[in-house]
Amino acid sequence: MNELQDETTGWDGDSTSLPMTPAVAEVQAGVGQLVMEHGEYVPLELLLAMNFLDYENYRSWREGRCRTLDDILSDESDDMRELLGTAGAWAAELGLEPEAMEFHGWWENAGAVLAASSDPALDRMLRIRFRRGREDEQTDLFLDTAPARAVTRLVDALAEGDAGKSWEELANLDR
Repeated sequence: MNELQDETTGWDGDSTSLPMTPAVAEVQAGVGQLVMEHGEYVPLELLLAMNFLDYENYRSWREGRCRTLDDILSDESDDMRELLGTAGAWAAELGLEPEAMEFHGWWENAGAVLAASSDPALDRMLRIRFRRGREDEQTDLFLDTAPARAVTRLVDALAEGDAGKSWEELANLDR
């Protein structure tokens, strides 16, 4: 069992116990849409898409005006945890692998590593993304070159909001 598959993440790696209900179907569709659009499932993206998290509040957190998302998400905490557990199980069924991630601040808060929640279990749930394993990515003799890999690393750094790493990868492209 992967170290990310435990009770602290809300995902136990078992998706066979999910009864098909309209709510489960909606979560599965949401995860599928995110994977199709972004190539990965990130819990906060699903919360934004399913209106558990307002974008302006999310932005306030990323810009450092809120210390955590606790006050913003607290009203529907149990429903949200269930949703995240269901989404994680579905992502695993799709063959995606869990991977720990960090959130970085934006603008004046750029570079700061953010805590999603003061509750360690919820924080871990929110800081796991599911993506296809790097070894599963199909290589191409013409496209799998050093510049193509550098672009991939730059896109990953930009997606993580890591300005320092982004500048470093951009400089690597110039070499």
